[in-house]
Amino acid sequence: MAWSREALEIAAVFKPRAYFIFSFDMVPIAQMEQNENSALLKRFGLSGGPENFSPVVVSVRLNPSSPYRVEARDGSLVLEGAGRAIGNVELQRSPDYYKRTLANGKPIMDIARRSSGATSST
Repeated sequence: MAWSREALEIAAVFKPRAYFIFSFDMVPIAQMEQNENSALLKRFGLSGGPENFSPVVVSVRLNPSSPYRVEARDGSLVLEGAGRAIGNVELQRSPDYYKRTLANGKPIMDIARRSSGATSST
């Protein structure tokens, strides 16, 4: 999926994704001109929309040329397909400990990521 610049700005305050060994993204990080890889998490919640989806967790696979795009609307995020709203996007907040570092200066979030699929709305 692709993300608009405004959607990336909203997502920047939420839990970031990790690139440890490999990525499932559809393009190399070097081709992400908006630095999507550093601003997004690996999954989000999707609910509501015209079809009134029950909450579901969606894995993020970045592709700037995808027809599926997350857009900002009135301070919230919406997943669109072909310019039509699909559902509301909910992102997981970062735990407070993500801001801490170890004695050696390494960020705690680099070694102690929480993998819960729980989400909080924007």
